[in-house]
Amino acid sequence: MTGLVEWWVGAEPDHNRKGRHRLLLISLALICIATFALGVPRLHIYGHDVFFLLDGAWRVCNGQRPAVDFYGVLGPVWFLLYGGALAVAHYDAIALCYGSTFVAVLVATWAFLMLRRRMEPAPCFVACLSLVLLAVSPYPIGMYPTFTSFSMNYNRYGYALAGLVLLECFLQTYPEDGFGKQFTGGFSSGLACAIMLFLKISFGLVGLVLVLASIVLRSGERPRSVGLITGFALFALPILAYLRFDLGPMVREFHYLSTAQGSLVNLRVVLLIAQIERFELLPVLLLTVLVAVCFVGQKSRRIALLTAGLLASGGDMLLNLTNTQRSSLPLMPVLALLLVNEITSAHAHQSGYAPGPDRLGSLSLLCFGLLAAGIPLAMDAAGLVYALADKVNPEAPSYSLPEAHLRALQFVNYNETFSESYDNGERFVGYTAEGMALVAAHSGKDESVRSLTNANPFSYAMLRPPSEGGAIDIGDRTISGNEMPPLMSILGNVDLILIPRFEGIELSKAAKLTLSTYHDVIANQYATEAESPHWVLLRKRALHGP
Repeated sequence: MTGLVEWWVGAEPDHNRKGRHRLLLISLALICIATFALGVPRLHIYGHDVFFLLDGAWRVCNGQRPAVDFYGVLGPVWFLLYGGALAVAHYDAIALCYGSTFVAVLVATWAFLMLRRRMEPAPCFVACLSLVLLAVSPYPIGMYPTFTSFSMNYNRYGYALAGLVLLECFLQTYPEDGFGKQFTGGFSSGLACAIMLFLKISFGLVGLVLVLASIVLRSGERPRSVGLITGFALFALPILAYLRFDLGPMVREFHYLSTAQGSLVNLRVVLLIAQIERFELLPVLLLTVLVAVCFVGQKSRRIALLTAGLLASGGDMLLNLTNTQRSSLPLMPVLALLLVNEITSAHAHQSGYAPGPDRLGSLSLLCFGLLAAGIPLAMDAAGLVYALADKVNPEAPSYSLPEAHLRALQFVNYNETFSESYDNGERFVGYTAEGMALVAAHSGKDESVRSLTNANPFSYAMLRPPSEGGAIDIGDRTISGNEMPPLMSILGNVDLILIPRFEGIELSKAAKLTLSTYHDVIANQYATEAESPHWVLLRKRALHGP
């Protein structure tokens, strides 16, 4: 048992640090290469989600700004990232691969540079791998790794950044830490918080709470505070300039989002999620208390660890409630790695080991923490490996839309149990192609088009100019009957509207609510142009002068 602890800590710290860092760099490079080699994963579930991203990125490529020019639901970071990738790819859907690879390289580099001198070599190794795999594993958080998809990857990006902030804020600091180490740590967290605020505001708020708590606990580190402000401003100011400092639309958009989210969150939902996630939440909180009591002598350090546990668990629950993910608390494994590093550091920086029972306790808590962190890491690694294997040797056929720039998107039929859901596979491709043919036969290439479904695949799929205004997502978490956004925010001044004639996940309650609430307005402004088995095509009526 003693040997295992010594191996983990490293009998020769300097030698082991260099060797493990070298192996870590190789491992991170392999993950980045695998992400690029995968390209766009075969879409086994939530295939329509890919068009949330492509619609917004296509709008950005056409000069529109999220929130200001259309109801983006998410912040501008997501759309700017993939809008840039779309431009580089000459508007081909393979741009999704370029964006994901960029994120893999960014998170890998960021995690390595930030953690290598702040964590012990072994915990640093696991933490870097965990954060990168969390960011790029191609399946929705909380689902099986075999459900490969491009759905909700913004949540993965947000969690990876929040994990970096959690570690930087609450890792052990030492009196000998110089200006450079303090400044760069603060710069990292400030930059991450700014990115999260403009990626998805809920992640940004969680990051800011972590940072504010750390400022109170580490009040003497002035260089870190300077770094925090510098990192935040360096990203936030250019983004605000891109939005022309027009914060009014962003505030209104957040208001509608919070209204829609609030209608879905209540005490019953909170208790239900706590019950579902109890095996992820409670063991790590118990580990936090045990490490603070058994391995920490300083009162201030105990308070810091207990604060980290409280804020990480609270933030994870908040994000779970406001995200569309089914389950999972991804910040708990990061907290577990923070605690694993604390145990490792307690042994690495003492002259001799404590008596046998303490060694046994160290091993037990190390295994406890590594289990909490290792299971999600293994699941994310399995998701990436499965996606690669599924791309090379698919078990089920896939279906693609005929346009050349969409060939990278391969839609796979979902489980037979959900055969009535039109969100994936052959049926999704079939009725989308039918809608595209209907629009092409009854309109010109310069006319904008929008479907009254969750996502709008038609604007990007047909490379039509996007309309001014409108939402990229007509979903139950973005539009609520408690306070309906104006029709301009939902549909915009679009020339053509496709009304679905089918039932399925694509026709959400919000879409039906929009159709019923604004039925008279739509009927007054649009007239039926043509029909097909799955669609009714409406055309905007000509405006006549007095």
